Amino acid sequence: MILVLLLSGLILGLSVLLLRSYEKNHSMTKEKYDLIALREAALDISNHVLNVDSTQNHFQYILETCIQLIPSANYGTILMFNDRELLVAKASVGFNKDELSTFELAVEESFLYIASDGKMDETIIVNRIEDIILDKNIVGSGSENADFKLRSEISSPLYVNGELSGMLCLDGTENDIFTQRDIHILDYMSRQISNVISKQLLYNEVLYMSNHDDLTDLLNRDCFDKKANLKIEESKNTEELLHFVILDMDGLKVINDTYGHAVGDQMIRTFSAAFRKTICLYGFCARYGGDEFVSLVEGVSHERLLVIMQELEDMLNQSQVLVENDYITPRFSYGVASLNETGHQFDSAYKLADKRMYASKSSKRRNVGRSDTGI
Repeated sequence: MILVLLLSGLILGLSVLLLRSYEKNHSMTKEKYDLIALREAALDISNHVLNVDSTQNHFQYILETCIQLIPSANYGTILMFNDRELLVAKASVGFNKDELSTFELAVEESFLYIASDGKMDETIIVNRIEDIILDKNIVGSGSENADFKLRSEISSPLYVNGELSGMLCLDGTENDIFTQRDIHILDYMSRQISNVISKQLLYNEVLYMSNHDDLTDLLNRDCFDKKANLKIEESKNTEELLHFVILDMDGLKVINDTYGHAVGDQMIRTFSAAFRKTICLYGFCARYGGDEFVSLVEGVSHERLLVIMQELEDMLNQSQVLVENDYITPRFSYGVASLNETGHQFDSAYKLADKRMYASKSSKRRNVGRSDTGI
């Protein structure tokens, strides 16, 4: 009898050990498959980011990947701040697209903010969200389900360069459906989104720098030539008015030699600011060289363009630069060529406007002479 009890106890003990071993191995196997799935998702996202230009498409792809990795979620959004510091949807799954197109939400009204008491420093699960729903923080389903109601959410903050940029939110229509495993997955995916945003910001910065002059923030020569040639080509079969304008600052070399390049740079910045507020309102503009500026002006007559040039001169008269107790007024000469008179050819328009600009500069020197500052 005692032997039977001992054997029974041994068998029971072995059964418990085997069960625990199975559960442990099963758990380890599931974790391994989760890691493999995440790794494959990361590779897919990396390839997608490399092959697709649109950040919005990146967001949608990542969100849909999240839904696949966390199948208990039926709905999802990626919310980002707009220029008014309100959250708007950059990607969505399951929600009404028309409603989302006008959806805006203050961060204080988000589930993540409310549930975390404003900390928003980690991924959290929010259950029974019907208790904290506001009219502003809920959007209808994209289906015809009249009984649609969100009950739970797992939400992760998105930080870029240390600043909160938005949040990744997955939602379900039942309570208690999200787990600690889901938190780990969303933590990982939120980092992927932050990386996409960081790379896009860096790309935009590099692209901007490659297309703009660093002193004036106007287009540089290469970018202007590309845009101008494209615009001229598009206008060949239309009656659109296009004028090529070249402006050259008078006496900039004398100013650089007399007062130094720092003063010369200030004159260039002053001129470009007035240039932007007048001529650039009617087309696109560039700093073409050291003291040379160009513009392709659209949709205005030659007579109106001359008025605009006078507005530029009047603005510069009110924008004098103080140098060594003296005021210097930026001056310029210019030439205009209509694309109609040059056969809609970029090079021909440039040469004709350049010829007229130098004729204007020479006329000034003959009639007025050179001032003490060379302007």
